[in-house]
Amino acid sequence: MFGAPVGVAAGAAPPASGGPGDTSPTAFPTVRPTLPPSGYRLADGPDGAAMAVPTDWSPRLRGATYVHEARDFASYVEVGRTTGLMSNIETARAFSRGVGSVWSGYVEKSIAPVGEGSQAAAEVDFAYDTSGGSRRRGLYRVFTAPNGATYEVQAAGPSVDWPRQRAVMDTLLSTFYVSAPSSPSPLPR
Repeated sequence: MFGAPVGVAAGAAPPASGGPGDTSPTAFPTVRPTLPPSGYRLADGPDGAAMAVPTDWSPRLRGATYVHEARDFASYVEVGRTTGLMSNIETARAFSRGVGSVWSGYVEKSIAPVGEGSQAAAEVDFAYDTSGGSRRRGLYRVFTAPNGATYEVQAAGPSVDWPRQRAVMDTLLSTFYVSAPSSPSPLPR
């Protein structure tokens, strides 16, 4: 699970499907993206994943978590793998409980499955106060990718910039690519 937020702005992007309450499953590109939307660039992620992040954000690795931050450190996105025996919605609830106990002024605005079935993604919309006293708003999404691994993504930034965080999250998710494991070839008859 992600720890405390890094610094915590983004370019606009077209919204992708799969928002909270959306009943369609999270869609993933079937080929590695080569051309990101305007204002975004392709970045590497866990397990050789590719995804679009704002062009002017700087990357860094924090353990196994891929972090991309705005120059002013006011906005960020984190992408990592998560493991455990919980469902995605249980993982999202655990995230909210965990950060709610340590982030000042934490408020869970909503928590909802995204899609249907046991592999449905889950998303938390939240807000909190930074140590400097400004208000932040963010999104946390946990999902199972085509390779069978479970990933978590967190995007946050100044509350006054909402819904830029939604645009960053939707763009990243709509371009998130990780190759699915090859299916074994059938045995010759």
